[in-house]
Amino acid sequence: MREAYDRYGEETLKNGYLNREGQISGYAFNGDPFEVFEIFFGTSNPHAIALDEEGKQVKMIEKIESDLHKDAVTERKDTHAADLKITCTCTLLEFFYGSAKKLNYRRKVTQGDGQTDSSESVEKEIEVKPGMQPGTVLRFKGEGDSPANRLTGDLVVTIEQSEHETIRR
Repeated sequence: MREAYDRYGEETLKNGYLNREGQISGYAFNGDPFEVFEIFFGTSNPHAIALDEEGKQVKMIEKIESDLHKDAVTERKDTHAADLKITCTCTLLEFFYGSAKKLNYRRKVTQGDGQTDSSESVEKEIEVKPGMQPGTVLRFKGEGDSPANRLTGDLVVTIEQSEHETIRR
């Protein structure tokens, strides 16, 4: 089938062709698409209701996505250092026009002996794009703490708004 598709295209495959035995054969999906959906998602209804951990009703697909995300987070906690969280303060004008901000922070690193942790100063430049909002979170993979026996964590920057003398939102 794949050879016929590659050689003659989709229409020929659907309508039929002469195979090596001289027979005309074609392809048509005869299954139930809802059955395929149910096997993949666990329900044939994409709008099915499930309960989350707090007992609230959510769509089944949202629950599946949430569970997958939780599994990934749990696995990451076992192998990586905790996220290093810092804040960046911007004025309303910087949110409006955008700006480049230099952040200075300290992170833990492991010395060459593989056991001793020390602290190093890091300077990071980030771009605040026009239209960003207070509360925006930027994640930089592998730029956080790097303690012994753990993979390097992420740097998580939360953008906050400082009060401006005359301009208010």
